[in-house]
Amino acid sequence: MPISACRVSASPSGHYVPFGIDCYNVRPMKLTPVSWFLSSTLVLSLVGCASSKTGNDSLGTIGAVSAIGTAGALAPAAAVYHAVSGDLRELDAKRQQLKGMLDPMYEERIRELRARDPEADAESAYNEGHVAYIPTVPGFYIRPGVKECLPRNGCSEADIQANTEVIRNSALLSQLEMLVAQIPQEESMEKEIGVIYISEVFTRFRAECSRYMKAFNIRMMALATGQLGPSPSAQRTISGAVEVRR
Repeated sequence: MPISACRVSASPSGHYVPFGIDCYNVRPMKLTPVSWFLSSTLVLSLVGCASSKTGNDSLGTIGAVSAIGTAGALAPAAAVYHAVSGDLRELDAKRQQLKGMLDPMYEERIRELRARDPEADAESAYNEGHVAYIPTVPGFYIRPGVKECLPRNGCSEADIQANTEVIRNSALLSQLEMLVAQIPQEESMEKEIGVIYISEVFTRFRAECSRYMKAFNIRMMALATGQLGPSPSAQRTISGAVEVRR
């Protein structure tokens, strides 16, 4: 019967799943040559110990029987050890495979984010008449750099939807929202390979996203509230978004 086992891996990142838990079945395996060697060595050691201390053949025989019984009891443990070790090696190999596929994609995202000017992007969107705040996840209430869109901050679900609608109507904002989002293929890749993506590259990606979104949203807030330059001749201000009308 398979033995259930779990391996918990902590991620220092702000990944959507901060802690990865990989569970799998440990398959019973036949004893390997190493296992038999260890068991045999234990038997001989116990027999020698019993014989040398007593000098009595009968006691030596008893010691041998006891040693064999002990070795037999330890043999299943050795088999489980080798089974677990094999499964862990397989798990690590799968993790490396997934990292090899996703790390380059997130590295490219990092380069793109570093090449952009978040304040200039905010001004471009504002000048096009589309003003909204980039959330951590599309349609989410957390917007780095500005207050969370929650009732206690005078913000409602309708405001979140309005913010989302403004983003959808802007090619630039839609592009930026996708740039800071999780790679669409990540979930399907995890299911196909059977492990959770945990990588230092993703940690750096989330840090870059946070830096970019914070700078973008702060600039957008300043523009929308008229703190930078003259305010538009007419505008409708929403708690979650500002739609400029020229």
